[in-house]
Amino acid sequence: MTADYATPAARSELPTTILDGVNWPGPALLLLGVSTLAWALTDTDGDVGIRTVVGSVVTLIALIAGFVWITVEHTRFRADEDAKS
Repeated sequence: MTADYATPAARSELPTTILDGVNWPGPALLLLGVSTLAWALTDTDGDVGIRTVVGSVVTLIALIAGFVWITVEHTRFRADEDAKS
């Protein structure tokens, strides 16, 4: 019994991924959250300053908004794809 690896298996359609149909605001918000986190953590003052507090709040808001945006876009994209088929 020999396997024929030279011929690929036929696929009816490609699987969808989480980044299919994602617009730019979601990843941009995640990037903003990570860069703001880095900015807030480089505060070398020793005590909790305004930069740390503001950076932490902006980081939290940007990361949550980015994840929510990507989840909503992915759900909308999947619903559109399911409606087409």
